[in-house]
Amino acid sequence: MAGLKLMGYDFDYEEFHASMHGKLPYEKLKPDPVLRNLLLSMPQNPSDVSCYIASARGL
Repeated sequence: MAGLKLMGYDFDYEEFHASMHGKLPYEKLKPDPVLRNLLLSMPQNPSDVSCYIASARGL
C-alpha cells in the first residue's frame, strides 16, 4: 500500500484492506496494560517514531 501511495494513488486504507483480506476485527482488540507498559518502557528514537507516524498516516 505504501508504494501505491507514493505513486500518487489515493485510497482508503480500511476499504483497501477489506477488499483484499476482509474487515479487520477491531472489536476484538482489548486494552492490554502489560503490553502498553512494556512498549512505553522501551527506548525510542524520535526520528523512528516520526517516520512510523508518517507511514501510518500515509504520508
